[in-house]
Amino acid sequence: MRIIIDTHIYFWWVTGDRHLPATVRGLLDGGSADVLMSAVVPWELATKNRLGKWPSARRVLDEIEQLLTAGQMTALPITTLHAKIAGLFPADHRDPFDRILAAQARCESVPLVTVDPAFGAFNVELIP
Repeated sequence: MRIIIDTHIYFWWVTGDRHLPATVRGLLDGGSADVLMSAVVPWELATKNRLGKWPSARRVLDEIEQLLTAGQMTALPITTLHAKIAGLFPADHRDPFDRILAAQARCESVPLVTVDPAFGAFNVELIP
């Protein structure tokens, strides 16, 4: 099963945070899922860290390359199609990071793992 994870899911997964639902932890730790890591995740972590909105993001930002190299995740670049779909979504949701993640989930035909109810506006498959 291929899945894409949002930024909070990634953060909670690598920090062992209790906010990560047990079912999601089992999916991520079990090795049965091909976890796609969108390029938007490090972009969002770095941006929010730089702006002082998420100071603890820095500690997990540097681990992304290690996890990709170890094969625990597969990198998913942002393509021009992803950008186009993100920009054309009729949803009023303005967060560009969320719009890209939703577009990638749609274009790649994979569910998005998130607990954020705002993604419901994009009509993509979600794993809560």
